[in-house]
Amino acid sequence: MKPLSATSLASAGFLLLVSAPSLLAGLHRWVRTGSFSLFFLQLPFYRSFYPQVAIPFLLGYVGLQVKAFRDGNRLWWVLLTGTQIATFVLFPYAALLMLCASLISIALQPLLQSKRIDWRAATVSLGASILGDVIAVILRSPRHLPGAGNKLPLALEMALPDRIFIAMSAVVLGAAVATFFLERKSEGGGDPTATSLGLAFVAVTWTGDLFIEHGLNVSLQIGYLNHVVLGVLFARCVSLLDRSFPSRRFQGAVAFVAALFLLHGVIASAVAGIGNLGESRAQRDLLQLVHEASVSENDLVVTPSHSRTPEGEWIPLVTHSRILFHPDAQAFMSRIDEKPYWFRLALYLHLTGRDAATVDRDFSQAKIAAAYVGPRDVTELSGRRRSEIIEQTKQSLYSQMRGIESNPAAVCGFFQPFARVVLIEHSGDPLFNRQRLAECLDLESSRHLGSWSVTVARRRLH
Repeated sequence: MKPLSATSLASAGFLLLVSAPSLLAGLHRWVRTGSFSLFFLQLPFYRSFYPQVAIPFLLGYVGLQVKAFRDGNRLWWVLLTGTQIATFVLFPYAALLMLCASLISIALQPLLQSKRIDWRAATVSLGASILGDVIAVILRSPRHLPGAGNKLPLALEMALPDRIFIAMSAVVLGAAVATFFLERKSEGGGDPTATSLGLAFVAVTWTGDLFIEHGLNVSLQIGYLNHVVLGVLFARCVSLLDRSFPSRRFQGAVAFVAALFLLHGVIASAVAGIGNLGESRAQRDLLQLVHEASVSENDLVVTPSHSRTPEGEWIPLVTHSRILFHPDAQAFMSRIDEKPYWFRLALYLHLTGRDAATVDRDFSQAKIAAAYVGPRDVTELSGRRRSEIIEQTKQSLYSQMRGIESNPAAVCGFFQPFARVVLIEHSGDPLFNRQRLAECLDLESSRHLGSWSVTVARRRLH
C-alpha cells in the first residue's frame, strides 16, 4: 500500500474522520423515529485522554505483530511484548484486547501462512503478556472477601446489550470474517493480525464482564476502541481487494470513498465546532477566572459534581489542585473501603444545603435514587441486584450524612490541610449554601465572568 494511494487515503480517512458507532446510532434513530440530526456525524477521537493515549500503542502493536509474523526476527517479539506492557500501564483494557488478539493470531497462523513462526519467541512474548494482565486483574479488580456481599457476575444476571452494541459487534465480526477469507485467498499467504484483532474485540466485549468485576466496565471501556479496530479491518480489507482487483475502476471507487470520508470529516468538524462553541467559550471564561484566583496545589476546589462539562477533570490538571468530589472517583477506590468516597459525597451535599432527611426522601423516588449510585455499580441497575445496590448506596451515603450532622467539627477538620477553598458555581444560580459554608469558612472574594462565578474562602480560625 503506497502512502499516497487511494487505498491508503481511504484507510486513513476512515480511521481518523469517521465514527462508525455514531453513524449506526444515528441510522438506528432515523429508522425508528424518522428524526435525523447532523450531530450523529462525529469525529472518532473526541475524548481528551482515555483511550486516546492507548491508540498509538494499539496501532503499534498491529504493525509489530505483522513484522513478527513476516520476518521472524525475535526483536519484533521483544518490542511487541514491551508495547503490551506499556499499554497496560496506560490503559489496561487495551492490553487485555492485545493479549486476546495474540492468542487468536497464533491459533489462526497455521491456517493462513505456510511459514512457521518462532514458537519459542511467541511463547515467551505471550507468557510475559499474560503475566502483565494477571497483575492488572489482581491490582485493579476488587478482592472478593467472604461476607463482603460481592458476588462474581453470572451470565443470567447480565442485561441484554442494546441494539447499537449488537449492531456494532455484528459489523466488526462480519468485517473480521470477510478479512479472514480474503487473507486465505491472498497470494503468498495471509496475515492473521487484523482478523484476530476483530475477533478479540467481539470476544472481550461480550464476555469480559463475565470474568472481571462489573465495576471495571470492560465492555464499555474496550468499546471505545471499536473505531480503531474497524479502521484496521477496513484498511486490511481494502489492501487485499486492491491486490485482487488492480484496476483503475477499483482505484476510482476507492478514491470516491476516500472523498466521502473527507466530506464527512469536514461536516463533523463544523457540527462539533458550532454545537460546542458556547460550551468552549464558557470553559475559557472559567479558565480565566481560575487563573485570576491563582488556584494552586495547596487549594481545594469544589466543582459541580454532575456537570455536563468536566470542570472537575481539567481544573486539577491545569492547577495541580485537589477537588472535593468527582463521581468517577469511586471506580478507582477499593471496594473494601469506600468510606472516603461516600464521606466526600456527603460533605458535598452538606455544603449544598442538603441533609440526611432530604437524602432519605430522595431514595423513595426511583429515578433520583438511581442517580446516587456510583459508576462502579451503575451497570447493576439493569440487573437483578438493582434493589440491593440502591439500598447499599442509601446506607453508605445516609450514614455519612448523619455522621456529618452529628459531628460538625469533622467538616471543619476536613478543610484544615488546605490553604484555601475555591468554589465553582454558575452565576445567578448559587450551588452552595452560604450558611453552611460560614460554619467553617470565611469568604474572601468572588469573581464573575460570563456564566461562571469563582469564590475564594479560607478556613475559619476558631
